[in-house]
Amino acid sequence: MNSVNTKYNLSRLKRNKPLSLTEDWVFKHVFCNPFNLEILKFLLQAIHPQLVIKKIVLFPNEETVNFEDQKANRYDARGLINDHLMFNVEMQRSGSKVLQGIRIAFYASRLFSSQPIRGVDFSKLKPIWVLMIADFPFFDDPDQYFEDYSFVGSYNVKPLTEYIQLSIIEIDRAERLAKKPTEQLTALERWVVILKYAGDPSKRAWIRKIMELDEGCRKAVERMEAIPRETVEFMRQTDEMVHEMELMGQYFNGMKKGERKGRKEGRQEGLQQGILTNKIQLIRKKAAKGKTAEAIAEDLEEGTALIQKILQLMQRYSDFSDYQIAEYLIKNKRSENKTSSVLR
Repeated sequence: MNSVNTKYNLSRLKRNKPLSLTEDWVFKHVFCNPFNLEILKFLLQAIHPQLVIKKIVLFPNEETVNFEDQKANRYDARGLINDHLMFNVEMQRSGSKVLQGIRIAFYASRLFSSQPIRGVDFSKLKPIWVLMIADFPFFDDPDQYFEDYSFVGSYNVKPLTEYIQLSIIEIDRAERLAKKPTEQLTALERWVVILKYAGDPSKRAWIRKIMELDEGCRKAVERMEAIPRETVEFMRQTDEMVHEMELMGQYFNGMKKGERKGRKEGRQEGLQQGILTNKIQLIRKKAAKGKTAEAIAEDLEEGTALIQKILQLMQRYSDFSDYQIAEYLIKNKRSENKTSSVLR
């Protein structure tokens, strides 16, 4: 019983902690709203002021794989600037310089090589830019917070190609910027502080000063602070369940194949149903407040089609509980999968 209570108390503590832009879902909520990419534009423009950004388009977070053994990358923010420059922004809360250096190089290579090339001249490929925001010590110099990387020669330091560029922003030691007068912070330095401390109550006065000076930083903080409480609760519960599924996957991978299959599938389906039930409960609350399917989809970063389907089920089966609607959706999805496998 004590272990159960401890787990419950830790869960409550996690859900009540201040919001942070370094949280994956919070970062995406603020910077990756497909209907309003103004804040993402402000951030990218601060990193490279010489890049005049007129248009940003976001792509799906998960790439399409080309063969069975290929793992699909899940990007935090992937898209196209001015119909010409492909970009990827990654928020990384932990790691090491060596491993994350490998990771960002891998993401860059996949982003570049994912472009269709058959029958196309190589000069038609789009250049790519991968940006990693590191919330851990990355640079040897504790006062360094930014670096650009490209292919340059060791002899004449001339670029081999300008088609691939990597950038690192380290925000872990952002507190060092407090020794500099706020009004003297560069645009990028202001973002370093905002990304690290936007939700930190102890840094509130500093954050407010930056918001007065910088429109983009102000809008980012305001969008984060406007996230409804029930959305925060739902997303953190979902994160806990997803984490539990990951741990469960590690556990079952250590068992014999025949022994683990049924138990793993049953446990995963139960957790998936729990996540979906929480989501339906939140959708019901938002719909009761008069929110449209489009507005709910934006709040929850979900597809409008799924929200509309759930709202239709709520009307059609008004006596169904949230759990029953989740069960209906999962069973219907399973049936669709079986049908498509037979057709293949």
